[in-house]
Amino acid sequence: MINRAFIVVLSFFLQTASMVAQGSAEEWVKLMDGASELNKAGKFDEAVLVANKALLMAEKEAGPNNPAVASSLSFLGLSYQMQGKMIQAELSFKRALAIQEKYYGKNNIEIVVFLIGLSELYSATGAFAKAEPIYIRTLSIQEKSLGNSHKDVALSLIYLADMYTARGRYSDAEPLYVRSLDIYEKNLGLSHPAVADSLNGLAELYRLQEKFLLSEPLYKRSLTIRENAANPDSGHIAMSLNNLGLLYSTLGNYAAAEPLIERALTLLEARRGIGKLRITAAMDNLASIYTGKGQYAEAEALFLKTLEMKESQYGPNHYEVGITLNNLSKVYFKQGKYDLAETPLQKGLSITEKMLGPEHPIVATCLNNLAGLYRATKREEQAAALEVRVTAISAIKR
Repeated sequence: MINRAFIVVLSFFLQTASMVAQGSAEEWVKLMDGASELNKAGKFDEAVLVANKALLMAEKEAGPNNPAVASSLSFLGLSYQMQGKMIQAELSFKRALAIQEKYYGKNNIEIVVFLIGLSELYSATGAFAKAEPIYIRTLSIQEKSLGNSHKDVALSLIYLADMYTARGRYSDAEPLYVRSLDIYEKNLGLSHPAVADSLNGLAELYRLQEKFLLSEPLYKRSLTIRENAANPDSGHIAMSLNNLGLLYSTLGNYAAAEPLIERALTLLEARRGIGKLRITAAMDNLASIYTGKGQYAEAEALFLKTLEMKESQYGPNHYEVGITLNNLSKVYFKQGKYDLAETPLQKGLSITEKMLGPEHPIVATCLNNLAGLYRATKREEQAAALEVRVTAISAIKR
């Protein structure tokens, strides 16, 4: 997951430029702009160096507790996150937030950007229990400062809903998506790109709940809005193509799914830096299509490539890695290579269970696949025990 606070921070740091001594403000802005461009280009190591220079300048010219220092720290945190250095990123975001809280107060709208940065980092690393109260606090501050129907409130509703969806808390997510959609449509019109964000989240939620008839028209509307936008964003279009393709793949309609996901991959491969980090989701989905079509060599190669990229991007113990391991195991299972299938399946289950909890729907999927493997290898008692767990997880009202 990419920290969506990146764009928000870009718009904020210019507001703090005046807080740097006049003779240095222009140079500080150049450094911040430089760090931004390097991040966009995927040159994260260089971005860290430039962001550190901006931080040192802000501390020298404005003092250690100035909002300009907080802006510099946020850029540094984002750069560390893109490097996969999550501990350093967290320290940077937390110090930035502490500066803002001391300067503006703990309930001021000016601290929202920094709350979003920290909460998005926690979500990206699967630390949902840490992320949730920060998302809720952000939403509360915005509602009190801006009103319940402001477009910025809608964005925070999506952040919170996305987190609930990732945790399998579907009944908590749905009203938030619906409310965000209503706010966007009333404030921005039915065809604004922001509307597509709410539609996409709601469609994904319905797909996960297997409400496919509700999901498909929302995905299609989201894609249409994004393709017809005045300034179309290829990354967002790719996301809609990928998600609609995933829906069709889930339904076994590979003929409809494959060209959509291939087009998504083409768009993502043409992007640079941050914009290219979303590519692993489309790669995973295309490899799953290959598996469904019996193209096992192509599926295995693509899953292995995806796995390498995810481990580099998220670390080896992230649930995204666990998902790909589970999918890779299916390639081996379908070929009767049970010894090769068991290791990635066991590892994927361990990762997802540890990160998402023992009752998450993704964990149920891994358990069910492992039970199938045990059945195929005549380990009936072990299979039955896992199937009991799957039944119990499936019975949970979400």
